Amino acid sequence: ALVMHLAGTGPLTWRLWDWSLSAVAGISIWKICQPYGNFPALFASSLFLLIHGRDGIIELGQRDLLLTVLILISYALLFTLLRRPNVLLGRGYLAFLGSASLTCAALVKPFALLLFPALALCIFLTRTNVRHLLRRFYPHLKLGVVLPLLATYVFLRRWHADHAFVDVMAHLAPLHAAILRKPLHVLLAHSISSVLRPLFFVWLLLCVMRRSWSNPDLALLLTGVAVGIFSFCLQGRGYPYHRYPSEALLLVVIGIDLSSALEGDKASRWLSYAGLAFAVACLAPGSVRAMRHYDWRSNVLDDAIQAEMTNIGTSHFNRNVQCLDMAGGCITALWRAHILQSSGYLYDCYLFIPVQSESARREQEWYREGFLQAFRQHTPQYLIVTSDECGIVNSDFSYRKLTYWPELDTLIRSNYQLTRQWTPDVKEGWQGKPALPYGFRLYTQTTPAH
Repeated sequence: ALVMHLAGTGPLTWRLWDWSLSAVAGISIWKICQPYGNFPALFASSLFLLIHGRDGIIELGQRDLLLTVLILISYALLFTLLRRPNVLLGRGYLAFLGSASLTCAALVKPFALLLFPALALCIFLTRTNVRHLLRRFYPHLKLGVVLPLLATYVFLRRWHADHAFVDVMAHLAPLHAAILRKPLHVLLAHSISSVLRPLFFVWLLLCVMRRSWSNPDLALLLTGVAVGIFSFCLQGRGYPYHRYPSEALLLVVIGIDLSSALEGDKASRWLSYAGLAFAVACLAPGSVRAMRHYDWRSNVLDDAIQAEMTNIGTSHFNRNVQCLDMAGGCITALWRAHILQSSGYLYDCYLFIPVQSESARREQEWYREGFLQAFRQHTPQYLIVTSDECGIVNSDFSYRKLTYWPELDTLIRSNYQLTRQWTPDVKEGWQGKPALPYGFRLYTQTTPAH
């Protein structure tokens, strides 16, 4: 909210957001790597930033980046306590801040809660001399968990969103978890980024040779990597940004191991040289090259929707329009024009995408009934339907997603007429190869919907 207040809602806002998070990530990684010198920190933070950058403009502002930074902050504070236990026994606020940061990460995505028992068990097994820290700082750790949860509850109550939150967790979250899932073997195969695999396999060989897991610091970091990979498989979609938590911690481990191996035996040194050579000669330049080809300012769909609303008169749309869109840009265009929808329903994937399991179908029917009820209570005069097909098919501007819910398709055909269809003719370079952005259709109400 602060960044948007200061910089507005344009592309610069999300770049400032990502740069700020990247800076905090870099500081946290530097703190984690402090006993091992500056090189591992520079290595890990630079490569993590480059990998995030090469993923493309569509990954700007991803909550997984925020989640990763919060986890890195927790690790930095944890290592600060573990490395100077006797000196810092009186500084319970460090334990509180570390616990609060990890709890905030769990408020972004709940899997971060698994790090509490996982890290406690790892400390118990690898650091017998500081087990008393867990007992000593337990009240501070508990407070760090309770306060963010309490603040979240107060926030939800303040905006009368507590019932909506319960509905989302009870109904929408299970439906979300059931769609577009990939098989487990595919997820495991892609749990390490393809651009990182050569470096990963070099490090893995080095890890076995040097028994890196016997280092208590690396054991804690590898525990986080394991929890991150588990989360990646649990989410089931295999999106690049789902790897960010495990990727950031893994790069820290690799950086520390490659740096330490330079002082080891001949075989370790040669493996370290190979890993560093790949990072410097291939991974980093390749990432920079990919980043240079992105259209950082192009936003043609949002601009086209906003232009159409301006032609008709934006005042006609406020609380009188419904987007049927997932991430094409309709909601962004409304936000930029300070226009509210007629309902609170944002993502249309849950309405249209086919589901397989009986439980998911029940949740989809619940969601559809709620949407229709809201639609009929405040029937919009305008519908904006984007060609974002939610992964059902590659977008070919056929808008076939409406046919996946015949009841709504019939309602639109009976009560609305197509007044405008916009199809892009210029490709955008948001990720990988340039591709056509989504298009949209504007429907105008002709008769009251029943």
